[in-house]
Amino acid sequence: MEEKNSVSINELPSYSESLALDWTLSADEIQFILNSAKGDNPILNFAIQLKSLQNSGVFHDYDNEDVLPEKITQYLAKQLSIEIISLTPISKNSQTTYHKKIQTYLNYQDFSDKQEAFLKKYIMHEMKTDLYSESVLIEKARDFLKTHKIMRPAVTVFDRLIASIHKESMHLLYDNLANKLTPDKKEKILLMLKRQPHLLSQANYYKKSPPEPSQLKINTFIKRFNELKEAGITEIEFSDITESIFDKLELLGRTYDASALSHISPENKKIALLLCTLSSASKNILDHILDMNSKLLAKKERISQNFYEKTLKKLNSQAKKGLKFIIKTTKQWRYHADPKNTTLFDFIETVDDKALDDSIAACEAMSTYQTSGFYQILENKYNDLRKYTTHLFELEFKGAAGTESILKSIHILKKLNDEKSNTLPSDAPTDFIPKMWKQAICNDTDGVSRRTWEMALYYAIKNNIEKGDIYLNHSKKHRYFWNTVYSESAWEKEKPLAFKSLGFPEKFDELLAVLKKEYFAGITLSKNGLKEKSFFHLDQNGKLKLKRDDALEIPESVKTLKKLIEARMPPVRIEKMLSDIEEAHYFSRFFLPPEGFDKKFAINKEMLHMGLVAQGTNLGFDDMSKSTLSATSLEELKHTAQWCIRPDSVTKTNNFFVEKHAEHPLAQLHGDFSRSSSDAERFCIQKSTDLASFYPKAFGYYQKVIAIYTHMSDQFSVFSTQVISCGVREASYVLDGLLNNLMITSPHFHCTDTGGFTHQLFALCYLLGFSFQPRLKDLAVQTLYKFNRNDHYGEIDSMFGGHIDIDCIAEQWEQLIRIVVSLKNHVAPAHLILQKLAARGSSDRVAKAIMGLGKLIKTIYILYYLSDESLRRKVQLQLNRGETRHYLARHIFFANQGEFKTADYEEMMSIASCLSLLSNAVLLWNTPRIYNIVAELRASGIHVDDEDLKKVSLLLFKHLIVHGTYDFRAANMPVVDYASNLKEDA
Repeated sequence: MEEKNSVSINELPSYSESLALDWTLSADEIQFILNSAKGDNPILNFAIQLKSLQNSGVFHDYDNEDVLPEKITQYLAKQLSIEIISLTPISKNSQTTYHKKIQTYLNYQDFSDKQEAFLKKYIMHEMKTDLYSESVLIEKARDFLKTHKIMRPAVTVFDRLIASIHKESMHLLYDNLANKLTPDKKEKILLMLKRQPHLLSQANYYKKSPPEPSQLKINTFIKRFNELKEAGITEIEFSDITESIFDKLELLGRTYDASALSHISPENKKIALLLCTLSSASKNILDHILDMNSKLLAKKERISQNFYEKTLKKLNSQAKKGLKFIIKTTKQWRYHADPKNTTLFDFIETVDDKALDDSIAACEAMSTYQTSGFYQILENKYNDLRKYTTHLFELEFKGAAGTESILKSIHILKKLNDEKSNTLPSDAPTDFIPKMWKQAICNDTDGVSRRTWEMALYYAIKNNIEKGDIYLNHSKKHRYFWNTVYSESAWEKEKPLAFKSLGFPEKFDELLAVLKKEYFAGITLSKNGLKEKSFFHLDQNGKLKLKRDDALEIPESVKTLKKLIEARMPPVRIEKMLSDIEEAHYFSRFFLPPEGFDKKFAINKEMLHMGLVAQGTNLGFDDMSKSTLSATSLEELKHTAQWCIRPDSVTKTNNFFVEKHAEHPLAQLHGDFSRSSSDAERFCIQKSTDLASFYPKAFGYYQKVIAIYTHMSDQFSVFSTQVISCGVREASYVLDGLLNNLMITSPHFHCTDTGGFTHQLFALCYLLGFSFQPRLKDLAVQTLYKFNRNDHYGEIDSMFGGHIDIDCIAEQWEQLIRIVVSLKNHVAPAHLILQKLAARGSSDRVAKAIMGLGKLIKTIYILYYLSDESLRRKVQLQLNRGETRHYLARHIFFANQGEFKTADYEEMMSIASCLSLLSNAVLLWNTPRIYNIVAELRASGIHVDDEDLKKVSLLLFKHLIVHGTYDFRAANMPVVDYASNLKEDA
């Protein structure tokens, strides 16, 4: 039978959503139908074909197993004033005649060679914008043909054509990338693969995460970068392909293991994937080098400071004793009983010479050490640092205006290293040496030594790199600050719509009027709160004193309800829970290989679930393969994880879980997703990594830890997961989670603890439309700010300790919006911008303006927070929910004593993301069961108040079994072919 260019019911619009829109006939169409067909059945068939071509760009296929929904036939029949009992197919000849009439009426063209060329040109253009799969291209091609009123060819012909164009475009892309290299450089990168197969595995040699910094490790990373530079990788420009295409090819190349990558054909594809992977690696290596340098210098400074303080304490003790003796001796001289008859010689005879000399020496030592001791200790690290800095400064540093002396000094240092000279030239800049350092170490006779000059240069470069004023062009992270956000040229294009998109006026004065209104309303509230003395009061010195809020009350009725629910929650193994969710929601459809993977790929859902549990429980693939009753191949398990359990697929699944859970009435009872919180949970780590740091408060000084920073909604769902260092402020990462949220809904209010707060964050949250509501542990000593230094606010005036430079904010208003729009449009990671702004400090006008605005917003927030018990309780409740989630995470993440075994950042992110996925899976599994239990309790006559139900966590886990032997056979799910089109969730 000849194949038809027909539509299946699956392609037809859903009548439940668009019946009137898609199946309504115009008066002209009704007349055309009635003129073209005779008899109720032919008329209705004609109408169906007309609307099918109009709606879907193809005629309806009567041989398809799907049946046209009855509502559609009834709706069409009603418009045509005919009565139809059942629709029956018409003859092939009549069908052909009708198709020609309809095609002519709707001005559809036949699919000729000309139209094929037209379609090919369109597809080739689309493939230059992104790395689309064949299934996506088929959808795009269908829409294109429909838009241009071109008949779609038979299904097989059409699919083969798209596949052919897709293949051709991919080959052109691979050829274009491979041809960026000369033949000898192609050979070089292929030799990398042949000579070092063990290094180009998934944990790529050039993509390895950095360990704890040391001179040796930094040199190793510099060596890796130089290898890639010598191979010509760093010289390649990719401006002719989009960032999205590059990123997807890089991910694809990184996902292949060495063996598979070496067997890829054609060769240009292999070279293209390697080129993108290695180019990205070279940028990351530069970032790692500068990060390790910064951390090592900070470590040397910290060690020096600790040693200095320890020694200073001893010297101070000795100097105190000596000072007492000197004071005693001075008093004896000053208040001598018979000064007229006592010579100096006689007086000296009465003094203990040794004790006096020792006392003077102790005081002098103390004075000298206070002035220069720290810098001398720090300079003693010079020889250690020189073991790698000679190589570090061979890199091509660039600088912004104002860094000319540092750039000149780098050039001089390179020359001194090359010439092996210790003599500083007379024109060597010294303005970057801190005044205290110069005064402590240098003298007028000898001037600045090479050691002092070079050590000061190291720290000047470090500080300016953190600001974004000294940078490396090839780096991803350490770029010039104003190239991290929208560049000047890009901003000129974006600026016309920027203010409107954010909802702010072009002049700050208009917004200032709004902020002043809120500010003075807060002043009034605080004055009233002070009179009531319910939460705060001022002591006799005018200092703010707080009364601790009562803990959030948990009534007995809530405790009883929780026990009733927990007792009725059915015990479930974690693998069975995933199987239940799979059956209900088919979430495995999100776990696809990276785009560009052109082989047919089938995955066993059992293996997928096994991989998710292995990661999320910290058991690992090896131990999981030994702990399951399923017939498990370790290689198959690792292969599934390698290709499917990736950050983007886990994120998509997590987002789906969160949105699906938000639809449940019990989730909506707890919250409406308008409020969220973020907090870090810390875990020990067994391997060396630059992310690890000591956290003495909870882990002492012997165990290094990392943090998993999660964002959680008021419905208990986790919508962002990041692995971060405990050595940086959590506040840097608050915005990343909020801005990277790709779900339909987004929280408006966001809570953190004190560690999640900075002035810059207050400002940026406000400008991005988030109401930032931290719980400030040191609230009583937080500085509140006035608009003007001379303003007076009556009885609460003593609460204020500073003023805001409003003129600076107004002056830099456009630049603030430039930064905010850059963040909103994901031009740069939010944590990077926040860290650079913090490093730039008040000496930079833009950074000062952002800090000033943040001080204003913080002041308004605190004024309201002090006076509004409801606000304080909402913040407390949301933070308590986050703590509840930590308990569940600890329960799930049980293996290896809850300690990370890997130092690779991507592996840590995969584990952390899978932990969040399992947490959300528990939530999705628990919620309907809790809802049903409550319904049963009510049906049995037990009263359950909604207010009590709101206070029962949805993250109950006593019934969740995570230990023991796993049995994924309970699912026994079929192999799924992911090369086929994905079905939408029912």
